[in-house]
Amino acid sequence: KIIIIDNYSDEDYIENVEFSNCEVIKSTYHPHLRLYLPFLIALNINFERTVIIHDGTIFQKYVDFSIFDNVKYLWHFDTKLYDDHNLIHQQLSCLKNNDGLFNVFKNKMFTGCLGSSLAITKKFLLEIEEKYCISKLSTVIHSKEHAVAFERTISIICFELYPKLINDLSFEGEISNMIWGLKNENFKEN
Repeated sequence: KIIIIDNYSDEDYIENVEFSNCEVIKSTYHPHLRLYLPFLIALNINFERTVIIHDGTIFQKYVDFSIFDNVKYLWHFDTKLYDDHNLIHQQLSCLKNNDGLFNVFKNKMFTGCLGSSLAITKKFLLEIEEKYCISKLSTVIHSKEHAVAFERTISIICFELYPKLINDLSFEGEISNMIWGLKNENFKEN
């Protein structure tokens, strides 16, 4: 089933299109929760495995999302240059059992998850919630910068709880291999 989380779309641009096997959930949360919002909503949705992507993602080939244990990113990034230490620290501080998270962060023992787009099992998401209470992050994410910091926070959480992630990081590899700025029209042409 496809679930679209509508995070305050401009109604002037919405067309009424009939979908099959699709549900639209209109967000009642703050619009700046963007990258974090699917995780918060997924806590209350019944699924075994899910893939979280964002608008603007265009798949150019089949991706077998059934091949992963617990969690696997769509794309990953190795750089730590753009880490906003204050915002990441603020997010980690509001979580339970965060000593190990701070250790992973301090020692840079994580690889980033681009756009927080990943495949995850419900079991693993519930383990994250039970151990760290990620639902509390809704109180500290208030801007685009906070959402970008969440890319790092979710990565730190995944690496602390599932260190084997390093052996099978992402479906599509490091973001330097990604084609940026490809529009749907160009994709159709090609």
